[in-house]
Amino acid sequence: CVRQMAQGQSYIQCPVCRTIQGPKTGGHPLTGEMRMTRHSRTLPGYPESGTIIISYKMIPGIQTEQHPHPGKPYYAHAFPRTAFLPDNQQGNYILKMLVTAFRRRLT
Repeated sequence: CVRQMAQGQSYIQCPVCRTIQGPKTGGHPLTGEMRMTRHSRTLPGYPESGTIIISYKMIPGIQTEQHPHPGKPYYAHAFPRTAFLPDNQQGNYILKMLVTAFRRRLT
């Protein structure tokens, strides 16, 4: 059972407690970009902090074997997208998690 659960994946998830073992990866396109800049302007509710600006860009391409329709084109609708975080301890913690998720192709 465990071998079959892990087949073709870099991680396994316990069916009882749902704990993930190993790095989970996703299938967003390899052509995506995530860029981050910092700005001194504040966000509503965070008057003491600057702003972290995250820009996501996905480029249209061809689906690979891990996608629903390998060999068919995909289109990146509604991109580029922009996200904002306060430039404080909490915002930087979330930024670190977002970068990890993007590198693992989960976002």
